[in-house]
Amino acid sequence: MQILEKNSNFKEGGVKKPLYHGHTVIELKDVHNGKRDRIEHANTFTTGIEDYLRGSGEYNNYPWNDSTWAGYPLYRTLTGGILLFNKEIDESSTIMPAGTKMTANGSYGVSNNEDPKEMGSFNSSESSFTKNAITYVYDWTTSNGNGDIGCVCLTSDIGGYIGYGNCVSNSRHASGKNISENQSGRNIMLDTMDDFMISCGYLYGVNAKSTNRSIESITFTRKSINIDTASLFEDKETITVDIPDQIKTEFNGKNVSVFCGEGKIIIIEKTIEKGGQKTIGIYDVENESWSQVRFQSGRTNFSIDNTRISILSKHVYLSDNGNDNGMLIDLTNGNTEDKNYGLYITEIGEGLCLSRKSENYGSLSSGLAIVDMKSDTVYPINAFVARSFVFKKIQDNRMLYMNINSEGTRIYRNPLYLATVNNLDSVVTKTADKTMKVTYTVTRVE
Repeated sequence: MQILEKNSNFKEGGVKKPLYHGHTVIELKDVHNGKRDRIEHANTFTTGIEDYLRGSGEYNNYPWNDSTWAGYPLYRTLTGGILLFNKEIDESSTIMPAGTKMTANGSYGVSNNEDPKEMGSFNSSESSFTKNAITYVYDWTTSNGNGDIGCVCLTSDIGGYIGYGNCVSNSRHASGKNISENQSGRNIMLDTMDDFMISCGYLYGVNAKSTNRSIESITFTRKSINIDTASLFEDKETITVDIPDQIKTEFNGKNVSVFCGEGKIIIIEKTIEKGGQKTIGIYDVENESWSQVRFQSGRTNFSIDNTRISILSKHVYLSDNGNDNGMLIDLTNGNTEDKNYGLYITEIGEGLCLSRKSENYGSLSSGLAIVDMKSDTVYPINAFVARSFVFKKIQDNRMLYMNINSEGTRIYRNPLYLATVNNLDSVVTKTADKTMKVTYTVTRVE
């Protein structure tokens, strides 16, 4: 029985964004002759803000639950970041599309004239916030924000700081943000499971590290979870599914691990030798169907006991123990590619992933990066995550976080949403001969 249902007139928590109009002015000044170029354009608001305001039901990560977030004005938390991209993007996008590069970024109250070179400075003296208009002003020196600009977007203040990958400097800000900065919510346990996913309204858990030399079936726990809908009926059960003979034969006498993600539970051998032929068994939980794919390992050996598998919509990614070397396996045909995507990746958009890298951001944290599978690039961002956490895609710019030490799960909102999309009539290029000022004004549509 569904008692809460999404529709176009209702937003969880009763929050609905009014209609707004945005206008961007880009001013480029040549420092040698003083010549100024001025580019103006209007924008389109996306559903990014509405998505971010979702509280995720019983996970209770409603924005105002966090006292720091609640203590700031909404214009800062929801649109206090800016992102400049190298080309036009679709006006309905709420995440940077794969194949795009971030040229520059900025965040409310943050000054930066050095590294990373992409980040600019918030101009507090020229910015203004009144009952009639909100005006953000950001500045970039001759050394910062250089490159092509085809689109300007507002994002959250945290998203503007983190950015979509520092492709010019290829470095991180010395002070990073936790990807879950200023978020609070409930931790939900599911028995003593090692790996989790959310699919079709259920929280699934499996024992990923179990060893079985004569595997006949897989057993997992499934619990209905109230995120965007609420049910009066609790549904929790432990399910055992027989493995088809054709797949079972591939694993006879071998040590295996079981992992889950993206609506799939997979079986894979614990040890994968360089150049060896191996099989992945795949169980689709929605369709209750089995499939398999055979692949040949690439440049290195993998010990599944020492790595965590990244399950994507169309791929599986394995990382070599202790470093960023890995292998990408296509689940449709078994083709493999050696990649350096990081220790663990999760999709945040089609062909776009958030990567946990081996670099440290403090003694207990890993640096994060953006992996663009379309352009095959990996660029660092100004963010980190605790080493004890991995994360998985859900929907609507939200991620399921798993604490692999305490075996609990949380849902966090992705701060990198695009609140607006402002495509310029033509691409402009900022060079080291020019400074740049961007003024972004938001007014209410009467």
